[in-house]
Amino acid sequence: MANYLASQNLNMKKQLFNIYNKYGFHLIRNSYWTVPENNVTKKLFNNLRENGKYPVNIDGNNCEEKYVVKHVRDLNTGFDSSQPNNKAILPLSTTSDMITFTLASGSLVTLRASGTEPKIKYYIELQTEPGKTENDLEQVENELNQLENNVVQTLLQPEKYGLISR
Repeated sequence: MANYLASQNLNMKKQLFNIYNKYGFHLIRNSYWTVPENNVTKKLFNNLRENGKYPVNIDGNNCEEKYVVKHVRDLNTGFDSSQPNNKAILPLSTTSDMITFTLASGSLVTLRASGTEPKIKYYIELQTEPGKTENDLEQVENELNQLENNVVQTLLQPEKYGLISR
């Protein structure tokens, strides 16, 4: 591929930004918080479910459109609001908690309890609209940082649950 791009007077970096321009940026951020006590994970996930009333946004009371929750998939309960019957297509897992939030912006946030360690892991996938250039990268990275901060403060609430930063 590098040889082909060189023949087109491009390099790998330029081609990557051509792809971002055509399809939008897709950035990923993964991390975890350590759970101080065994019952904390259950409390946190049960609070997120709150009798089937999942969070409707992940930016506190600001309700910024891009942070509005469009769909929720909870593989512990088998719920998926993106499906006509609200039943998850992916297999049910009653032994481990995993909830995915699809945001109005198209970004995804998954919270998952580790099966082997006292940790709650999160996976964030930020998607932007097409038309972005290399000059937009810093702004998009700032958006990812803000999204991560919202996930931590709104969904994980480390102060409330005594979670320990990685």
